[in-house]
Amino acid sequence: MYFKKAIAGILSAAIVLTSASFVNFMSAESTVLLNNTFESSTEGWTSWGSSSISISSGNAKNGSGCLKITGRTESWNGAGKTMLGVLSSGKTYEISAWAMYDTGADKEEIKLQLKYRDTEGTDNYVTIANETATKGEWVEISNRAYTVPADAVEYTIYFETTDSLIDFYIDDITIIGEDSSGTIVVGAGEFFDDFETGKMGWSGRSSEKVEISTDEKHSGSQSLFVSERTQIWNGVTANKSTVLNPGDAYTFGAWVMFKGDSYSNTQAFSINLQYNQNGIDQYVEVARATATKGNWTYIEGNAAIPSDALGLNVYIQTAYTQNPTSQDLMDFYIDDVSAKPLSHDIETDIPSLKDVYKNYFKIGTAATSSEIAYKSTQELIKKHFNSITFGNELKPDAVLDKSASISYMNSTGDQTNPQVSLAAAKSLLNFAEANNLPVRGHTLVWHSQTPDWFFKENFDDNGAWVSKEVMIARMENYIKNLMEALETQYPNVEFYAWDVVNEAFSESGTMRDAGSNNISPGQSAWVKVFGDDSFIDYAFTFARKYAPEGCKLYYNDYNEYVPAKRDGIYKKCLELKEKGLIDGIGMQAHLDMSYPSVSLFKEALEKYASTGLEIQVTELDITQSNISESGFKAQAEQYKGIMKAIKEVKDNGGNITAVVFWGTVDSTSWRSDRVPLLFDGDFKAKPAFYSIIEGMEIPEYQVGDVNKDGSVNIADLVDLKRFILNMDKKIDAELADINTDGKINIFDCVQLKKILLDM
Repeated sequence: MYFKKAIAGILSAAIVLTSASFVNFMSAESTVLLNNTFESSTEGWTSWGSSSISISSGNAKNGSGCLKITGRTESWNGAGKTMLGVLSSGKTYEISAWAMYDTGADKEEIKLQLKYRDTEGTDNYVTIANETATKGEWVEISNRAYTVPADAVEYTIYFETTDSLIDFYIDDITIIGEDSSGTIVVGAGEFFDDFETGKMGWSGRSSEKVEISTDEKHSGSQSLFVSERTQIWNGVTANKSTVLNPGDAYTFGAWVMFKGDSYSNTQAFSINLQYNQNGIDQYVEVARATATKGNWTYIEGNAAIPSDALGLNVYIQTAYTQNPTSQDLMDFYIDDVSAKPLSHDIETDIPSLKDVYKNYFKIGTAATSSEIAYKSTQELIKKHFNSITFGNELKPDAVLDKSASISYMNSTGDQTNPQVSLAAAKSLLNFAEANNLPVRGHTLVWHSQTPDWFFKENFDDNGAWVSKEVMIARMENYIKNLMEALETQYPNVEFYAWDVVNEAFSESGTMRDAGSNNISPGQSAWVKVFGDDSFIDYAFTFARKYAPEGCKLYYNDYNEYVPAKRDGIYKKCLELKEKGLIDGIGMQAHLDMSYPSVSLFKEALEKYASTGLEIQVTELDITQSNISESGFKAQAEQYKGIMKAIKEVKDNGGNITAVVFWGTVDSTSWRSDRVPLLFDGDFKAKPAFYSIIEGMEIPEYQVGDVNKDGSVNIADLVDLKRFILNMDKKIDAELADINTDGKINIFDCVQLKKILLDM
């Protein structure tokens, strides 16, 4: 009786959910798609051209803030924002905004413009609306029925003036129309452009010349020739938004060739992706290859398109270099450019690492937002790992928001409150939340991947270094703002540990040299401002104050087994322990076959464990240059020795709580050329995988046993329902995805009910 009532309730919920989805899909009613009021932030608007933008208080049309545009050197300079995900081609919208200026002539014309790229790859600039403003008075600029061109594939709106360089203000920007953001357009999923019928939608990225050529060809009778390049990023691009699908992975390929007496014999080229994610343009190098003059060379690489990517462009250029020469700006040919779906099936019939080591410690992995876009990566993580570290997306340069920080400073006069954004970490946080996957936060205070403006007066890269007192306030507010943003936006994501300070020590066991790591790699701006190691104590003090309850605070470092460095870390962590500021020590464990020895690593592990603090191996990988069968066997023995040492220290009382592998598969590892991980580029387990489970107890679980108590029963259904209702119930994501659709939702409950009734 109980089972039938429960099923009825769940099915009713499922019907409600699907009915609501159907109603939303069918509705074509107008709604407010954009409402930017600039009360506290720039809301995704960016400088357009050489202008600068900031939040201005006291001049707003409504409320307390508006957007101010200054520093314009051309009339088209202003403020712009991508409309991907807001506007749709061929749709009609009501668009309005308010503008004002207070210096200059008595009358000025201010224009609201649309820049769009058409299906042929050509950039177009059209006027949405324009009005003549009177100095000191707000004027509405609006078009009550603007239709986006039917051939537009990506679009940005921006403000400019007709011919003056005045500063001006913008406020209360509104777009009303049909919400088509949820409409799914499935592309063909592949393309092969051989240029036999023309440019096939390919064009220049700027003012370079792109034309069909019959002089050279890889196949057929034609290729595409790129010339008159003035910047290294000048190349050739095509919008593939309606061809390739977000959330899928592809193998990209292109043939390139160059010739000419003025060029040296070799040149590197790259194939790349550009897309917009969370209002930010992302540029991803897929692959690069070195071409020999006069010969066609193939570039090939794999990449996944994030599920929230908008406006996908594929482009080809000479490979990026910081100081390009005339050689790097060469003319070149391309031909036979392609993309094909990439699919890797993970091995579902091998033991799960997290289950094998469940009586020892967490088994974790690291991933970036680009890696997590691979469905195969997601499946591998869900099967083997119960901890995830974000590779880059929570590092200072990813979360610190310069524009918002300057805007806040300009509106309040306070330059000690740096603002943060979680945009870069969005896909990873969503994945962790959806799969109940605990997160290691990485990292708060670090000399690397931290912008210099964070340490400079007025958040200006070229400003003077701030005082220690100002930096203490900035550090506290940065940590506070980040922790509050995570708690507010992702309350269901568990952060079980944070790397509070990362890599503060030199190899000699002393603090790093003072200076800018962005100018002299290895130097520390923290030491530059503080003059000593006291920034470490402040960092842990503020982390203890603002980190989530139960989150353990770690000092983390590499080459942590080198005796001099080990001893410096050991001493500092004991000092922090005496003050009650630290919970654990992170041993990165980026190892090589030749160094360190297992015994040296174990010696360091035992010394750290003797502090009584928790120990986590946080970034484990072991590089191997010999990729023969014997090389992989030797790598497996090294992994076996390291994991055996970790288990022995654990068995002898060491408080080891996690072992995290730095990456998922060899092909996406930061050290991919030396195959350092447990899984190869085809997502298959290597000998190293089998070496670390040898002799271990291999538990088996049925799908549906979400609480892993050894049986599928009503308790699993209760736990699954509690998890779906966001009641903070811990479940196993792999075993909970009962209908194998990659999601955990009400339909898994329905399926589990059917299993229980059949039983």
